[in-house]
Amino acid sequence: RNGSLIAGFGAAVAAALLALLLFPHESMPDAAFEGDDALVSDLEASVDEDFVQGMAVARFPVDDTGEVEWAFAGTSEGSTPVDADTQFETASVFKTFTAMTLADMVENGETSLDRTLGEVFPDTDFADDRIADATLEQVANHHAGLSPGAPGAPDGFVRGLVFGDAYRHALSPQEYLPQTAATAPDSYVYSNIGYAVLGEALAQESGTPYEDLVRERVLDPLGMDDTVISEGIPEGGAPPYVEPGARSEEWVNTDYAGAGITTWSTTADLTRFMTAVAEGTAPGMGALDVQRLSLIHI
Repeated sequence: RNGSLIAGFGAAVAAALLALLLFPHESMPDAAFEGDDALVSDLEASVDEDFVQGMAVARFPVDDTGEVEWAFAGTSEGSTPVDADTQFETASVFKTFTAMTLADMVENGETSLDRTLGEVFPDTDFADDRIADATLEQVANHHAGLSPGAPGAPDGFVRGLVFGDAYRHALSPQEYLPQTAATAPDSYVYSNIGYAVLGEALAQESGTPYEDLVRERVLDPLGMDDTVISEGIPEGGAPPYVEPGARSEEWVNTDYAGAGITTWSTTADLTRFMTAVAEGTAPGMGALDVQRLSLIHI
């Protein structure tokens, strides 16, 4: 056991040294919040500015969406200040747009929450009938038995530890579905591949590529012009950092866009989205309806 611990520690140190060589620290000026006084005060009390590379924050009361407060700190890269239109990786925030696209299609009679993956992908030879029988509702609510993480990436752990991109070599949904077995079906298992599968399922149902579909159904109606799917950092976008001055690798596998990989947005766009949700005017508001209640043990 001690030998394993020493070996594990040595591997971690080697990974950290490799990360420093590949992504060396840059000398960064101290970040300081600027903007609306009340929001700046709250951020200074809750966020350690020493850990901020760049941050853009908006806040408004749910019952008064016109009263938006803004605050900013740090830079996106080099000396470029962060502002409301700086694009950041959204990560799993984008799952919300996938779910609302599903809800919009259900409301328009273009698919059903009861549709199974076997019905959506009739040409797929599923290795596990439980996956074929999983419904879109189960997929959207993380109850389909689809594994978490980025499956099929043998170097996923190492890449995630060192580079920050465990998805680069992950299987696409079309490659994954024929060979996977269910993990605790009809139990809550948070699944990134599940939302990649859901995005591809909606593309299949609509006959429209996922990127075009989510833009047509959610992004364009809300004027979210700077929210994009991009294999690489959009021009002027903020690169990801593990800490101030230490770059990490952006996610590049667009097969996982439905789960929030390769997706970028701005604070201004997300404020437009949250304003529409608060006012009840966003497309696919049915995604907010409770479909099932689960008890999660932590």
